[in-house]
Amino acid sequence: MKRLLATSALLFASSAFAAQNLTGLWTIHSKINDSESNVECKLVVTDHKITGTCNFQNKDRQVTGTVDGDKVTLQYDADYNSIAFAFIYTGTLDNSGKIAGIVHLQPFNIDGLFTAAPGPPPPQSKSADSGWGKYPTRDPHTPGFVAAKELPDGANPPVNADGNFI
Repeated sequence: MKRLLATSALLFASSAFAAQNLTGLWTIHSKINDSESNVECKLVVTDHKITGTCNFQNKDRQVTGTVDGDKVTLQYDADYNSIAFAFIYTGTLDNSGKIAGIVHLQPFNIDGLFTAAPGPPPPQSKSADSGWGKYPTRDPHTPGFVAAKELPDGANPPVNADGNFI
């Protein structure tokens, strides 16, 4: 009987410990269809419910979610170019204090992977991909960039030629 009570107390304490560890600043790194981004979140956990904000596209989004032992679910709504969608994160809290799992993008039914770690995001270099809403720069001097071949007005490139024709 004492062993059962001790085990129950340990399980209860560990689930409360996991819930308390989520309160604070977190960085969620996600990869969806070759697009990677970091989102900074300020989370608060009360009675296994998650609230707070995540900063997406330089705007704080309201977060809701739950913690059940080591299982964590959170989500926030966003919009991009007037299209509304939701990020839904479902993951597991590991022994190192990090969360890893699946991010689901609704209503598009697109899944990706995410990891979340306590603290701010690492500094990015100027050449690093900055995620959503940032378009790559097309620099013709980049190694591997195909040089443009100018064609006369109305002319089409030969069918057997590869290249960048303008």
